[in-house]
Amino acid sequence: MRAFVAVKNYLANNVSVLREIEELKKENKLFHSAITEMRKDIDLLKQSERKRLKEKSTNKRDTVETPADQLIKMHYRKPEENEEGIFRMPKDILHDLIVLQKIPRNSDISVENIGKALTNQGYKNIAKRVIFNGKSSSRRGYIVMQ
Repeated sequence: MRAFVAVKNYLANNVSVLREIEELKKENKLFHSAITEMRKDIDLLKQSERKRLKEKSTNKRDTVETPADQLIKMHYRKPEENEEGIFRMPKDILHDLIVLQKIPRNSDISVENIGKALTNQGYKNIAKRVIFNGKSSSRRGYIVMQ
């Protein structure tokens, strides 16, 4: 009889342990789903913050027009929807402006400044496969009209 009681108690304990394990699994699933929801909320907050910062950085009142901005506005424009622009890298645009003698010798206009000016003015930055030194590679540039 003692053996029967011992087995009965053992099974009862195991059943309660199994129930506890099932409860813990449920809690774990709830915890993971809560974490997943929190991560989604954080991602949404990050996206909205990035959008807000982008809108703030593109606010026309707060931006100072640099010499590179002025040169881009004077000599280039964005293509219209029905126009096919030309692919130019910032270094190509800088070279063109130097050849046309539009950049003074003592200016601090660089390839980086030209790229920033094009981006700030809303030119589309794209990657294009080009052949350079006999090898095909990807280059980043802008679609512009002269």
